[in-house]
Amino acid sequence: MEPTLAIHLKFGLHLVDEPLVASSVAEILSRPCFRVLGRLYARVNGQQTHHSEPSVLAIARHLTNSFVDGARLDAKEGREFVALCEIENGTRIREMMPPSIRYAAMLAIPFVEDEVDEVVSAACDLAVCLQAGNGYIALEPRFGWAYEIALGRARPRERSGVSIQRFQERRGRSSYDDRLVTELGGLEWGTFLGAGHLARVDLEAVRASGAFARVVQLSPELVYLQVTANAADDLNNELEERLVEARKVLASVLMRTAYISLA
Repeated sequence: MEPTLAIHLKFGLHLVDEPLVASSVAEILSRPCFRVLGRLYARVNGQQTHHSEPSVLAIARHLTNSFVDGARLDAKEGREFVALCEIENGTRIREMMPPSIRYAAMLAIPFVEDEVDEVVSAACDLAVCLQAGNGYIALEPRFGWAYEIALGRARPRERSGVSIQRFQERRGRSSYDDRLVTELGGLEWGTFLGAGHLARVDLEAVRASGAFARVVQLSPELVYLQVTANAADDLNNELEERLVEARKVLASVLMRTAYISLA
């Protein structure tokens, strides 16, 4: 079992019509902290084509190709996946979703302690580039579990560091994803607040609360919050203890999840 970071960003840009943005996204995904992603595919109807070697140009080409759904990168050790990235390019429009969160960028990346800051920085740059309206970063003890979280799915599992409440939050986030434009389906180790959240949050009060190790204004309409300095806290009760106060600070935008069943 190798701890794996899960990153999920919701956004509304049609990358297929935004070649400059697509190129910037491709450059971010080509950074050294993502070098494990050694195989590139185009996504077509949820399936992937034959893989090729990733490059900025090749990734951008998939993101701006109106005949595919987006780009996928991954890595295997033997027969097992160890890393994965999928970014939708806007060709498959989810009409029922609010425009600013119709598409998703999803990554599951091996946890390398010395590179966490680089990965977080890249995720923040990606969020700015995509004009994300919602997102989060979490750490899971194995790839498969992180992949589920990166996809925005929620399957309750017994493990240290995740309370029943957080399982309910994750289930609510996946069950009521159309509400995420103005609400948060709970908090993770790292959480992105988009324009819909910031309209209902006193950011100075958030800063003054001391509930977050990092409060970073990424753009006028995007803020990154990090509960603790160390991502490894997500694998023990240190993060859960800090989440108690963090939830109070962001109560105005938290989705009510106490009624959500885990059955």
